[in-house]
Amino acid sequence: MSIAANEYGYKGREVAKYLRKDPSIITRYLKERNELKKEAEKVFKFLKDQ
Repeated sequence: MSIAANEYGYKGREVAKYLRKDPSIITRYLKERNELKKEAEKVFKFLKDQ
């Protein structure tokens, strides 16, 4: 996360303060990341079967 934060100009304290306001952001990110992996696996399987 620090790489992305640095790219957008956020300081570490700003990111921590933002996450502290809404900790559900972290769980939402993890859930979306897992769903994306599942979707990618479906696409790879489909392409392999073609």
